[in-house]
Amino acid sequence: MQKKYYYIILTSGLILGFIAGYLLKPCQNIEYVKPVFSAQYINEALQLINSAKKSIKVVMFEAAYYTKYPDSPSNLILRALKKKAEEGIDVRLILEGGERFLGRRFQKELKEVMDFLSGSKVKVKTDRKGINTHAKFLLVDDEKLLIGSTNWTYYGLTKNNESNVLIISRQLGGQFAHYFNALWNTLEVQGDSGKIITVEGKILSISKKISHRGRAYEIITLESGLKIFINGHYDYKPGQLIRIRGYKKIYKSQEEIVAQEIRSLSF
Repeated sequence: MQKKYYYIILTSGLILGFIAGYLLKPCQNIEYVKPVFSAQYINEALQLINSAKKSIKVVMFEAAYYTKYPDSPSNLILRALKKKAEEGIDVRLILEGGERFLGRRFQKELKEVMDFLSGSKVKVKTDRKGINTHAKFLLVDDEKLLIGSTNWTYYGLTKNNESNVLIISRQLGGQFAHYFNALWNTLEVQGDSGKIITVEGKILSISKKISHRGRAYEIITLESGLKIFINGHYDYKPGQLIRIRGYKKIYKSQEEIVAQEIRSLSF
């Protein structure tokens, strides 16, 4: 009986060893691993960005640029990206596009980041509606990877308890580059998207909605076909002439406006 258990344990160990070896095989070429906690992130991120020789790829759920606080950590990171792009480095950034349930603060942060990067050589895309991009990683030269929980916001970089890992690996970096490129190729380049613009038009239709988190919003379609999204429910009617101030988004090559302010021009 003991011999039987011995062979069972031996066989199980061999099988588990084979499985572990197989699963870990893609990561065998890791050259360097370092834990990065909480406020340590900012220095690691800046060093990585400044070390870039060819490319910088970023996927980030939440990023913020604070115009009133120029030396805020997230501002330093975004300025470093902009500088590297001006030096000829291929800098690409994928951001969460701001689902309506994320609220106005999130949309305001996104707009300020887009305003700051507008006109620079940094290429920016946002994800499609209905999809949350919750990943957070910085990949430099397709081999230096900083990945974890940290968002590029004041609290994410200075106050929160966050955990990340810095990994240098060509093989793992190549896998993340492949993932990034797959995301990038399904999204629209934002270009001037994110800039505050003002448009006027007559209302064709109005659809009042409630998000799955209980937040009210409206989709207003103008006679031109342009769709306007705004938080809350209002008393506008089809045929009414309105002026909209908000920021532009691109979805499936179609322009949309996330409104900050709507004013009736019909009296």
